[in-house]
Amino acid sequence: MGVIVVSDLRVDAALLGETERSLQMIHTELSSCAARRDALVESWGSDAVESAMSSFVDNWDRHRAGLLGSIEAVGEMAAGCRDGFATADDRLACELNDSARPALPQR
Repeated sequence: MGVIVVSDLRVDAALLGETERSLQMIHTELSSCAARRDALVESWGSDAVESAMSSFVDNWDRHRAGLLGSIEAVGEMAAGCRDGFATADDRLACELNDSARPALPQR
């Protein structure tokens, strides 16, 4: 049987954590759009502008819901990836430490 060579896998846990936090901030910002929209309705002016803006906002609301779901899913994936690699790294470190210890003599 031949030698199997495995490349080093490097995971930047800080970057994954920052990605999760950034996605949470984007999610929060997009979630609060409806409140800002409602506050701006009075400033739209004419009925024609109000009708056009309402159509745009309603369309954006539907698409924003899908976008929010995707952002949430990617954030959960980043957190799961970070946590999974941290757990694997901890387990590997324990196994390496255990295998490096000399065996106790049998009595």
